[in-house]
Amino acid sequence: MAMAARLWWNYFDEVMMTTVTNLSVWSASGGDEAFFSGVHTKLVKEAAARRGVEIESVHQSIFLLKHGGRTVLFDQHMPELTSAASRSISNDKHASKVFLERAGVHTPKGEIFSYEDLEKGIKYANRIGYPVVIKPLTGTGGTGVTSNIQNDEHFRAAWDNVGRAGSYIVEEHVDGTDYRLFVVNGRFICAIKRIPVNITGDGKSTVVELIDKKNIERSVNPYVSTKKVRLRPEMLRILKTHGFTKQSVIPDGVRIELMPVANIGTGGDSVDVTDMVYPGFAEIAVSAAHAIPGCFYAGVDLLVPDISRSPAEQTYAVCEINTRCDIGLHHFPVFGQARDAAGALIEAMFPNARPVPDALKKKLKVTLRGPVIGTGTRKRIRNLASLNHITGWVRNEGNEVKALMCGSESAVNRVLLMMAARPSTFVSTEAWSGDSPDRFEILEGV
Repeated sequence: MAMAARLWWNYFDEVMMTTVTNLSVWSASGGDEAFFSGVHTKLVKEAAARRGVEIESVHQSIFLLKHGGRTVLFDQHMPELTSAASRSISNDKHASKVFLERAGVHTPKGEIFSYEDLEKGIKYANRIGYPVVIKPLTGTGGTGVTSNIQNDEHFRAAWDNVGRAGSYIVEEHVDGTDYRLFVVNGRFICAIKRIPVNITGDGKSTVVELIDKKNIERSVNPYVSTKKVRLRPEMLRILKTHGFTKQSVIPDGVRIELMPVANIGTGGDSVDVTDMVYPGFAEIAVSAAHAIPGCFYAGVDLLVPDISRSPAEQTYAVCEINTRCDIGLHHFPVFGQARDAAGALIEAMFPNARPVPDALKKKLKVTLRGPVIGTGTRKRIRNLASLNHITGWVRNEGNEVKALMCGSESAVNRVLLMMAARPSTFVSTEAWSGDSPDRFEILEGV
């Protein structure tokens, strides 16, 4: 038994070393505030700047990354290395299932129906057996998805929840926890557990008040701040099954899941589980991503009771592939460690790009003068520093703003150009050889 355990752990270490190398806990040098709005693109650029990769803006959301003689074009957080074919396949949930099944990846059994095929859909659900799932053929963010449908009446209500346009997929419901596994260029990187939107009673607050409190808590997270909890018909139906309405006071400690689907977009929670992933599921995620031709990186959605146990011991299914997945999901989990998913993406594209060591960083003392220099300027500089992984400080000194900047040469130069873009601002620099803090801070003036 001891030998078997030792061999298993050796295997675990070997697999994880070949799939999650250089994965690290992530933090923004100047805080998270700068990453609200456009979070995924900003994370890609920050990861590039941290590693000394040159960033060249082209037009609106389009930019180039350059390093070691290689150039990669991006549109927001989508690199040109992801093919149009892979996007087309992943946007069609049934096409994705076809490719996954061809690769031997377990997927839920299902069929396609149009809106007019309600009765055919019900017959199919009865044939494969309840519970079932209804979801739109195309779409993202869990919109229109209803899982764990138990009977014909529930099926009819869920049918209208999808919307009248397009086609529907009716498929078997797979019991299990919802996980998103992030794969880059054939390597498993990190994983998130997704928990359906939920509230926990305090014995004083109504359902509406508990939701308001939850939204306030989510507002400080750059990824989920816009993904607010809003009472939907399905939530009211679930509340009714527990004997509550939206005005009910939930007893202290009582936890209620308001949706059957673990969808972050409707207010679900995310928990980093990277260190829990059993090697077999890392391999399954890689196989699923590889099944989609031209897929450079992907979010693999997996349903399984326990991702820390062997796939051979339980029933599981890959239910979806996203070839333009949300990178911010891993950088800003609601619970658990932030993971440098964007950094893994950059290093996969530029094999020699690694975080610039302190000894090679450019250090400058910067002075800004002009008629509009003030508190707003300091905040803007801090945000620019955070988006380019620059450490140091900024403060007012009389009628001037002084800043210390320490980062990769390309990142520091880029921020200087952005600070000098306003004609009324004069920027001067001098070399700095002293110490630099490990974050970027706004200091009180002198």
